Amino acid sequence: MTRDELFNSGLLELYVADACTPEERLIVEEAMKNDPSVQREVDEIAQSVEMFAVAHSVAPPSQLRASTLALFDNTELQKPKQQQAVVHALPIPWQRYMAAATIGLLIGVLPSMYFLMERNTIITDKNAALEALAEAKSSTSVMASKASYLEETLDKISNKDVVRVSLPSVTPTGTAFASVFWNATTREVVIDARKLPTLASDKDYQLWAIVDGKPVDLGIISNAGTSEALALMKSIDHPAMFAITVEPRGGRPTPTLEAMIVAGKVG
Repeated sequence: MTRDELFNSGLLELYVADACTPEERLIVEEAMKNDPSVQREVDEIAQSVEMFAVAHSVAPPSQLRASTLALFDNTELQKPKQQQAVVHALPIPWQRYMAAATIGLLIGVLPSMYFLMERNTIITDKNAALEALAEAKSSTSVMASKASYLEETLDKISNKDVVRVSLPSVTPTGTAFASVFWNATTREVVIDARKLPTLASDKDYQLWAIVDGKPVDLGIISNAGTSEALALMKSIDHPAMFAITVEPRGGRPTPTLEAMIVAGKVG
């Protein structure tokens, strides 16, 4: 085989790709010993492949290695059946084309796969960050709203016209306790129900004012027994007494006297 025939045969590319037969490897190595130009051609092919790989390399995502190893761990390896190999010789020009195409495919496609996986990871991380940002903004808005409401409520109970009414337990051994802050000028009522026991989900605390001997509904107490149980209730004129009862969820138009838990007189 002449020098030009060797260059055009595709054997040099197969040699660099380590895809030639032992006989073909001997032919190439013998030619490199006898002809320096063959050695230079092989070196140039190897250098070109290496430079292309470095220039287009993309680091695979860290999870790729783990997922690949897991794939092999979970895959049962089967020993191939012994069969007589059938060899179909390709024309020499096609060998060169197939070698170049194989090398180009491996170098070109794998970085593209890594890029797409990395891009998907970036998109996922970006979406997660946007969701976290939206959640943080929402939480911040809720906290700001609660802080503003609490500040407004505290302003109401610190007014000089406000009368504090203690509501102890109606039973001698009971530990429930609440406080009502009533403004005689604005008629506003604020309840402090932080020391009330928490109720089952089908029950609610309901605040009542006794005016002229009759109970008047002042509303359902939200978040009783928590740090947020400081709330503005319905306004009332001339209450003689305040009381809290345990009612079915949503409350009742009239109080269940047997379910009264705390009560206290005004003044």
